[in-house]
This record gives sequence, C-alpha cells and structure tokens, in this order.
Amino acid sequence: MATLLTASVGLFLPAMVWTYALAGALEFQTGGMLVGRVDAVTANILLVLYVLGLAMAATPPLHRWLAASSSAPYPALVSIQALAVLPAGAIGLLKITAYVFGPALHEAAIASRALIVLVGVGMCAAALIALSKQDIRERLAYSAMAQVLAVPMGALLALPAGLFAAALQVVAFACASATLMMAAGTTAAVTARERVADYAGLGRVMPWTFAGFAIASASMIGLPPFAGAWAKLWLITASAGAGLIWAAALAGVAAILTFAHLGPLAANALAARAPTDAFKRADGASILLAAPVVLGAAATLLLLLFADPLASFLSPIWTPAP
Repeated sequence: MATLLTASVGLFLPAMVWTYALAGALEFQTGGMLVGRVDAVTANILLVLYVLGLAMAATPPLHRWLAASSSAPYPALVSIQALAVLPAGAIGLLKITAYVFGPALHEAAIASRALIVLVGVGMCAAALIALSKQDIRERLAYSAMAQVLAVPMGALLALPAGLFAAALQVVAFACASATLMMAAGTTAAVTARERVADYAGLGRVMPWTFAGFAIASASMIGLPPFAGAWAKLWLITASAGAGLIWAAALAGVAAILTFAHLGPLAANALAARAPTDAFKRADGASILLAAPVVLGAAATLLLLLFADPLASFLSPIWTPAP
C-alpha cells in the first residue's frame, strides 16, 4: 500500500494536474487529449510520470509490492494478481498511451524507448527470478509480473499492432493467471503442499485441477494455439515493425524463461508417480474446490473461439474513429 499510494500521489497525481493544465480536461479522448498541446520535453516527462505513477502495473523499480503480496491468502492473491490490482494497472497504462497521448506518444520517443528497455529487461528478470523461487506463490507472483510487463511494452510501441498485443495480453493473462492461482490454492487446501518440488505427481490424484493448471501454463508460456501465444506473437511482430529487434528478442527470451519455470512444473505434476500420502483431508479434492479451476481453464480455452469478437470489441483502442 505504501508503494502504490506513494507512486499515485507523488507521480501520477502531478501528471494529471499537468495534463489538465495543458488540455483543460481530464476525460479520455479518442486520438489523445495531448495531441497538438505538448512539446517533446513535456511529453517525455509526462510519460515517465504516468508509467511509473501507475505502480499497480509492477513496472520496475516500483514492483516490490507484488512480491510482498505473495504472503496473502489465496483468494486475495487471485484478486491482486489476476482480477483487480495488477490487470488494472496494465489497463491504466493502455488507456494512458491510447487516449491521453495517442499520436503525441511519438513526441516522447526518448522516454518511450527507455521505458521499453526497462520493461523488457524487467520481463526477463522477473521470469528468471520466478525460476529460482521454490514457493509456488512467489513463483506465480514473479511469473505474473513477467506477463503483465508485456502490456506497457506493446502500448509504448505507438503502433496499432502493439496496442492490439497489449489489449489481448491483458485478457489472456487475467484468465490464465487466475486459473494458476486458484489451482495452487486448491492444492494447498487439500494437500498442504506449497513447494514446487512437492507438486510432482499430484496431477495423478487431482486430474481436473492440474489439467487446468497445464492449460493456464501453456497460455502463459505462449504455446499455440492459446490466446497468450497470439498476444506474444503480435508483440514480437509490433516490436520488429517499429524497428526494435532487440525488444522483440527480449519478449522472446521472456517467453523462453516462462516456459522454464512453468513448463516442467506442469509436466512433472502430470507425469511423475503419484504420492501415496497426497491428501491431508479424507474427501480429497472436492468438486467445489476443483470447479473454479475448471471454469478458469474453460475461459482460457474459450478465448480461442471468441478471438474475432474480442478483437472487434477492443478495436476502438487501436483504430480511433475519424
């Protein structure tokens, strides 16, 4: 709370006041409220204030709140990491770049490139740190950070393809991350196991829970044909289209590192020999505990069927009306 409030009051609020002084309004505007009203120096400073001020998006160095939150109960973690706080920060950054800056984002080229470096390196670092974490909640927290930083990277590219990748990433991440966290919560409730090494073979005795875990992991990693794969593909395409081959490479490295910390975990849970003393409760994994995980996995799969309607619904973000 200290990090989020300090960033909001110290960085985001001054940016809002400055924007009002320039534009005379604070309502989001299609095409950007700062277009034609801001010079290069002001645009660069404002962009940094907005991006760092939205600490909910876990942009380094204002990201430590996310790791600290991993000690919270699982229901709170689902809200923080998948449904409310972290996705809200990503959506906020997306709206700032699309509706506050718009084409004026080109005036902030220096800041946008520096911030893309920051979030790109942050994606890779978070995915690497996740690989070193043996507590499942800590691993998923850093994995979530690696995923959500793809949103500002796409938005800061100032290209329609980048905005599309960012919007799709928010939706794909929310579904997959919620499923992973609910699966971890179900596992902790019925087995009391929260160490990564203790997940081996649990898919044999909790097939529905770990089938959902595997589907969500595949989407987070970016394996085709899941929605997470399309978001990453568009992000890499947009980065290359902007001439930032190094940004595309960073996105690719982050995906590989995500595979390293989620892929073997899911595979080992499904393929290893089942433990003989898995359950701490006699009824095992009840349907009431497994059902949310199954629903989350179903939502992740349904994104494949609703990709075109979703793209049409989100298209005003990257195709402003004349």
